[in-house]
Amino acid sequence: SIAAIVWILAFGGPGWLLAPILGANLFIAMANLGNVHRQTETLGACLRLCALGNQLASLGPGRNALPELAALVEGASDRRRFARALWSFRWVTGGGVDNVPVVAEVASAVKSLLLVEVLACGVGMRRFARVRSLLVDTFEHVGALDAGVAVASWMQCQRVTCRPRLDAGTALELAQARHPLLPDGVANDVAPGAASLLVTGSNMAGKTTFIKMVGLNVILGRTLGVCAAERAVLPCGAVMAAIRGEHSVTSGKSRYFAEIEAIQAFLARAAQGEACLFLIDEPFSGTNTAERIAIARAVLEALGRNARVLVTTHDVELQSLLGDAFALCHFQENPDVDGFFDYHLHLGAARERNAIALLERVGFPPLIVEQAARYAEAGAAIVDMD
Repeated sequence: SIAAIVWILAFGGPGWLLAPILGANLFIAMANLGNVHRQTETLGACLRLCALGNQLASLGPGRNALPELAALVEGASDRRRFARALWSFRWVTGGGVDNVPVVAEVASAVKSLLLVEVLACGVGMRRFARVRSLLVDTFEHVGALDAGVAVASWMQCQRVTCRPRLDAGTALELAQARHPLLPDGVANDVAPGAASLLVTGSNMAGKTTFIKMVGLNVILGRTLGVCAAERAVLPCGAVMAAIRGEHSVTSGKSRYFAEIEAIQAFLARAAQGEACLFLIDEPFSGTNTAERIAIARAVLEALGRNARVLVTTHDVELQSLLGDAFALCHFQENPDVDGFFDYHLHLGAARERNAIALLERVGFPPLIVEQAARYAEAGAAIVDMD
């Protein structure tokens, strides 16, 4: 393209020769638009990482107590070599004309017609492949600092945090633990002991949030070494959860089928003797009451023999069926607080039935509330006769 332009301008060659050449160039540029965009983003991000590494290294000697900052100071020469290897790419893609719309459009058109960006990206990627190892340490140290800042920011938002103690078995203890994503959440305890936990209570009382709180604190304690609690003893096994399984239209699997697949995997892990913590929210809720209670009892008994299980349910019948293997606790309505629930975990089996009372408090028609209460009494009488 450049040779043709020089020949035409210097020697008066026919201008129509440019049409097929520039047309071919434009076709090649458009065909490689996606690759050029990805390569430009990749190389541009690496150059920005170089600049960020230099900025962090220049923070001053007082901050070099952080080993990552000291390592970034030592890696300055590698970053300079990396940046020099990509000088042509920086010159082509930089230019400083992006803030002037008309100039930017003209420059973009010229680059496309002369294949400037295609060639620059090709050269830049080849050079990048040769010098990418020079940036590995900077990538790791900047990433470690970024993760550290994120963790420190999260810890600053928490009322209390602690360093957990890891237990070789299935021991789990959390004192005044809160949900890691709810700084103003209600604190609850998970008492020590080997028993699994069966949590009952009304809708919106806090059951699902509670077991999520436990699972997240265990994961944070195992990975970051910090829990949103006053004291924590955590098991060393994996955390596996079946919470709010969704129906999949594309796979043709119902919510119930997806749930039984997940819990089947739990049973396989437990049978292998792995010390796992299983979190299960309202198991088998996609089927009828009689079969749901029967299946839940059989599954939870099997899981409880080999692992620690935290399970929530509306089926209060499971309290008497699993009371020997599971510690019982519940959430309940508190008439003295706004919003119906205080989100405090109560030990023991749930004795109160609050669902109908909740209908009355939110303003359901009195006739419906009365009929529901009457039907509930009749159903309870039938159960007692059985």
